[in-house]
Amino acid sequence: MRYFFHIAYQGQNYNGWQRQPDVESVQEVLENTLHKVLKVPTTIFGCGRTDAQVHASQYFFHADIEKEYDFDLLFRLNKLFLITSPFTI
Repeated sequence: MRYFFHIAYQGQNYNGWQRQPDVESVQEVLENTLHKVLKVPTTIFGCGRTDAQVHASQYFFHADIEKEYDFDLLFRLNKLFLITSPFTI
């Protein structure tokens, strides 16, 4: 199933949206968090790209998640993001 996410974030600690070697990106943090919650590697696809240290008040991405889960995915992601990163879904 394809899930669409609407997020906001403060990007001062990131080197843009797209995953890059040797630097931390927004995409990398989100994919790693999804991996922690879903227990499988998950690739996400953003609606565009941002430069380093750019904030976003409205950004969209999607992920194709094959397995159905018996928990509230949105609740778990928001809970984990509040603890570990500056993202809101």
